[in-house]
Amino acid sequence: MYAYTSKGPFLLEQSEWDKISEYGVEVLLKGRVTAPSERTEIIGDIEFYRNKNSWTARMKGAAPTLFWTLLQGLFFIGLSLVIGRLVRGAW
Repeated sequence: MYAYTSKGPFLLEQSEWDKISEYGVEVLLKGRVTAPSERTEIIGDIEFYRNKNSWTARMKGAAPTLFWTLLQGLFFIGLSLVIGRLVRGAW
């Protein structure tokens, strides 16, 4: 979400700016850059957040934890099989 304004910064009080930053709103001031530059910035932000919130991005973040959990599970399965064979006395 963007706050797209030319007068907003002068009309808002500090508490309102705090709310804007708390919600993660991007502030894009009118007339500061050209229209194509604004468009480029907005498209870039859309791609950034789309990639950040994508399924593959979340999996990349969770992959090390998932890998170690699976590795521990396999280790304990193997260990229980070996102990079971030793207790029964047959290989």
